[in-house]
Amino acid sequence: MVCQGLRPVGLPGMTSLKFGPILLALPPTNDSDDARYSISQAIWPASLVLCEYLSQHPDLVKGMRVVDLGGGRGIASAVASLLGAQHVCIQELAGQADLSVMQDSLMQVNGIGKYRYSQWDYAWGDPIDNPSVFDLLVSSDTFYDVKRITGANVLALFSNHDRL
Repeated sequence: MVCQGLRPVGLPGMTSLKFGPILLALPPTNDSDDARYSISQAIWPASLVLCEYLSQHPDLVKGMRVVDLGGGRGIASAVASLLGAQHVCIQELAGQADLSVMQDSLMQVNGIGKYRYSQWDYAWGDPIDNPSVFDLLVSSDTFYDVKRITGANVLALFSNHDRL
């Protein structure tokens, strides 16, 4: 696949993406043009690079609890799950019901049960009341407000701070 600058990868007609041994099925779409997708709904070139990297290094995710910050459609989360992650959590901004449906569809067509993933609506900088416990953070093409994110927010996500 050829990456063209910072433009999202086109979806019309695409039925799957291949990353090493992983063939990731894409849910059917009726769209003739992906221009209507928001930034978080697009598949960005860096997410494809992340997925390829994970496929070449499956031991990074195998048995891990993975949080995918700014996970968008959940492409990297799905690949991590198919590579043996114990659980994946797709984080995105709140209020994107269409995106949540897209994530569910992607997981469903790839046989990833609801018990293997979760979705987390979180805005950077908001307090983390009940921090989840993760072993690995993955992220690509992540957009955030640098004034709102703090190291404490990120550290609160992990059970073992010594590994960071």
